Amino acid sequence: MDSDNNKKISFFSAVCLAIGTIVGAGVFGTIPAAAAVVGNGIEWAYFVAFLSIIVCYLPQMVTISTLPAPFTLYMHATRIVNPTIGYMQVIYGFNYVFILSALAGVFAQYASVYINVDQKVLAIASLLIFAAITSFGVETNAVVQNIMVVCLFVALFIYMALGAPHLDPQLVSVGSVIAPKDMTLVAMGSAVALLSASLQGGISIAFYPDEIENPGKTVPRAFIVATGACCIVFMLVSIITIGVLPMDQVDSLLDIARIVLPGWVYHYFIIAGAIFAILTSLNGVFIASGHVGSATADDKVMPKWFGKRNKHNVPVNTVWMMAVVSALLVVTEMPIGTLLTAYSLLNLFCLLILFIPALKVRKLYPHSYRHASFKMSQPVMIVMTVLGVAVCLWQLFSTVITLNRVMIAIIIAWYVVWYAFFFGRKAWLKKQGFDLDAHMREPYPDWVENEKHFAEIDAKEDAEKAQATAKGYEMARAGEAKKRVNE
Repeated sequence: MDSDNNKKISFFSAVCLAIGTIVGAGVFGTIPAAAAVVGNGIEWAYFVAFLSIIVCYLPQMVTISTLPAPFTLYMHATRIVNPTIGYMQVIYGFNYVFILSALAGVFAQYASVYINVDQKVLAIASLLIFAAITSFGVETNAVVQNIMVVCLFVALFIYMALGAPHLDPQLVSVGSVIAPKDMTLVAMGSAVALLSASLQGGISIAFYPDEIENPGKTVPRAFIVATGACCIVFMLVSIITIGVLPMDQVDSLLDIARIVLPGWVYHYFIIAGAIFAILTSLNGVFIASGHVGSATADDKVMPKWFGKRNKHNVPVNTVWMMAVVSALLVVTEMPIGTLLTAYSLLNLFCLLILFIPALKVRKLYPHSYRHASFKMSQPVMIVMTVLGVAVCLWQLFSTVITLNRVMIAIIIAWYVVWYAFFFGRKAWLKKQGFDLDAHMREPYPDWVENEKHFAEIDAKEDAEKAQATAKGYEMARAGEAKKRVNE
C-alpha cells in the first residue's frame, strides 16, 4: 500500500498541475480578448469570474470529496442525475480539443519569435510533441510541470515588476479600475464567461483522482489554492497589459513585453513565461483528456479503443486522437476567442447539471459524506446552489447573444453528432444484450464499498458513544444515591 501511495501525485504536484492548466490560456490567450470587451473593467471581470468559479464549483468539491472516481464529474452526473443528461459530461471532456487548439495557436504566436516556421506548423508540432510526452505517464509529467510552473511564475512577476513604471495614468488609474466607464452587465457577463472558461482549468485534476494521494482531501484544496493564486496573479498582469498601450494596439502580451522588458529578460519572458505557460496547459489538458477516454471506455460509453493503455498506463489512443482533432481545428484557423466560447458554453450547461449531485450526496451516501474531508452544511449548500445557478444562467445569456447564427448552428450540430453517436451506441449494445442505460445508473463500486466501510465505523463509534453515555449516566446515578445515603 505504501509503495502505491509513493507513486501518486502529491498535493504540491496537484497544485502545480492545476496552475499549469489554468495559466496558459488564462494570461496569454484571453487578457487582450477580454479587455477588448470590457476595457478597464477586466479587474472586476476577473474578480467576478473567481467568485463565480468558487460559487459554482465548491458544491462540486463536496461531491468530489465524498465520492471520488475516475472522471469524477461524469460519474456523478450519470449515476446520481441521469445517463442521458450525464452524457453531456462526455462531450465536455472531449471538448478539450477546443482548448488544445487555442493553446497551440497561442504557443505558435510566441514560438514564432524564435522559429521562422509557419505558425500552423508550430501549433501542430506542439500538439504532437506533448501528446508524445503525455504518453510517458502522469508521474513524469508532474515533475516536468512543477519545474515549468516555478519558471513561468518568476517570468510573470518580472513582467509585473518591470512593467509597473511604464503604466500610463491616461490608460489605467485607481479610479478607472474601481469605476470603469461604459461597462454594461452584458459586456461584463461576456468577459466573465470568457475569463471563467480559462480560470477554471484547475478542475481538470478531478478527472484523474485515482492518480492523486488522498484525492478526497487533495483535489478540493489544490483546486481552490491554484484558482485563487492564479486569479491574483492574472489581475496584476492585466493591469500592466491594459496600462502601457491602448488596447487597440495590443494583440498579445508580447506587445507590452517588447516595451517594458530589456534584452535577455524579454527572451526569458517569452520562453519561461509565455511558452512554458502554454506547454504546462497543454500538458495538463492532455492528461485530463486521456482519462476522459479511459474512464468512458471502461464504462462502455465509448468503444474500448479509447481506453487502450500503454506500458505507462496512459490511454494513448485517446491522447493521440485529441491531438489529431485539435490539429485539424488549427488548420481551420478558428479564432481563439471562438474556440474558448465553444468550450465555455457546454461547460456552463454541465455546471448546472452538477449542482444536483451536490444537493443529493448527503442523503444518498450519508456515511461517506460524514467522513469527507471537504463538506458544508445543507443551508450553505442550498444558498451556494442558488447563487451558482444564477451565475451560470447570466453567463450563458451573455455569451449566447454575442454569437452569430453560423456559430450557433455549428455548436448545435456538434452536440447533435455526439448525441447521435450515443443513442446509436446504446441501440447497438442493446442488440448485443447489454443495457448501457442500466449500467450507467449503477453506483460506482468503490462508492458502495466505502459507504459500507464508513457505516461500520460509524455504527461502532455510535455504539461506543452510547455505551459511554450510559456508563456516565449510571455513574451519575450511583453518585446521587451515595450522596443521599451520606445525607
